[in-house]
Amino acid sequence: DQLRDHFQANTRRNLFLTGELLQLLNLFDTHRITAIPFKGPALAASLYGNLAFRQFADLDIFVPKQEVLTAGDLLVSLGYRPQLQLTRALAKAYLRSQYDLTFTRQDGRIIVELQWGIVPKQFVSPISPRFLWECLDRAAKDGSGLPALPPEDTLLILCVHGAKLLWERLGWICDIAELVRAHKGLDWKWVMGQARAMGGERMLYLGLFLASDLLG
Repeated sequence: DQLRDHFQANTRRNLFLTGELLQLLNLFDTHRITAIPFKGPALAASLYGNLAFRQFADLDIFVPKQEVLTAGDLLVSLGYRPQLQLTRALAKAYLRSQYDLTFTRQDGRIIVELQWGIVPKQFVSPISPRFLWECLDRAAKDGSGLPALPPEDTLLILCVHGAKLLWERLGWICDIAELVRAHKGLDWKWVMGQARAMGGERMLYLGLFLASDLLG
């Protein structure tokens, strides 16, 4: 009973957050802002085929660095509050050194992270800003109607994200396993070549090893 109640509550929250995400994507599109959802509903739909089959607490959206402040202003116009109160000058400095801005709404019930990178500047990462923008150019709508990154790009980004946070959640490893399962035709030569070129082979191989060792 407890597990069923938790599953149903998670399903309701996921549907609620997905509805909010679709509204935000429509708003950004209206203002000609490139916005690609990552993790959250996007992974639930593309990897698990069901919004109820994955837990997520916030909405992560990739936005080009030059459009972040405009996107943030649009969020504020909807009642969102930035986690950091920055002047315009400080915000520009923050954009140069960090990789995300957090906004909340409805007393923290909705959390949106605008991201223009994957990791802090001081973190050695195979995901360069240029690579990320190329990913955004390659994005296309998946079966759920959400714009999604190609699976090869997603795999690299998920492995870097897991390495950044020391793979502290089993769910992140499950995402790797489900991505490999859901996309049988992955271009492994491209993935490994990209990781090698950017110095991220160990991050990629560790993510794949964990998925294989723990989840078969």
